[in-house]
Amino acid sequence: MQRSAVLSGRQTQRDRAQLRGRLDGRKLQSPVPAKDELITWLQTSIHVDDVSDIEVLNLNNFLRNTGQINLTADERLRQLAIFLEPSLSTPQPRAWLALDRVYAHAVTLAPESLWLHHSRGLSAKFCAEGLYRPNEATTLRRILNAAWDAGNKAHFIDSTEPDVIYLLGSLAYIDPNRTLDESLKFFDAAIANGPKHQWSLLYRAHCLQDLERWPDAAVAYDNVDPAYFVGRLAWRYELLLEQKAYCIFRSGDYPKAIAQFDRLLNRWITDPKLGFGMTGIHLSEVATSEFHDQLSTRYNQLLKHEDWTWLGNVNLASILAEQTAESECSN
Repeated sequence: MQRSAVLSGRQTQRDRAQLRGRLDGRKLQSPVPAKDELITWLQTSIHVDDVSDIEVLNLNNFLRNTGQINLTADERLRQLAIFLEPSLSTPQPRAWLALDRVYAHAVTLAPESLWLHHSRGLSAKFCAEGLYRPNEATTLRRILNAAWDAGNKAHFIDSTEPDVIYLLGSLAYIDPNRTLDESLKFFDAAIANGPKHQWSLLYRAHCLQDLERWPDAAVAYDNVDPAYFVGRLAWRYELLLEQKAYCIFRSGDYPKAIAQFDRLLNRWITDPKLGFGMTGIHLSEVATSEFHDQLSTRYNQLLKHEDWTWLGNVNLASILAEQTAESECSN
């Protein structure tokens, strides 16, 4: 791969005429917000084909070449790490070590930065997600420990910040050494400090569902604002609708649950792409239960659509058994 001339130091931002105010030696105020300016720079200057590209990234060159952007050095490094994160889900732990090197450099510049530690914890959590095969246990534990360390440092700096408390709750939610009850306490604390913190409201409902507190979970899903989960997060609202209907079903209110699943089926039949990325497991379970006669016509109609034909071939019993096993392991 041809390395970036800017990052290797062969060419500077000044050479590319991205510094202004040359006549008097001063930089003029950019009409573009500093964060947006940095993101544009990252998109045009950094290209990742392999984790090795990040391992050899010269962070001092990066700071020099972005010095004209009106952000502190630690914040530019934080934004760099956030930009790189989606490219570093594998291989682990190598990808995490490459990403954490950026955070470690930033922490030397701003050891008490709340959002730096918060982002470091989120990035470690991102790298840990999906590492649940038996041969990955050591790597999972190593990365989760790093995530907890960063999250706890952020919490020490500000124990009332809902985003930080939510981070700890989300770590407890995926950590096999923690419990759902512990996660729930974190989400409750986050909501106490930020009553409209939507991620905490959503995962509080998830916890209650996983704990099989069906009526409480259904009410908790009602507390989530659907207007928050739009755009690239829209699938989460579709999942919320399915899970809420399922919690009502498991609570024993069958007429209400069937009515909600019926509306969900009509919604997905009208626009099948709304369910893109969904598993449809709860819908399948109810549609093939003793209540199948009330849903089967629309369920079969949904399965005929090209985006949903796969669902008819899913081994539902196997998936449910696997989910149950994972839940028991995490608790």
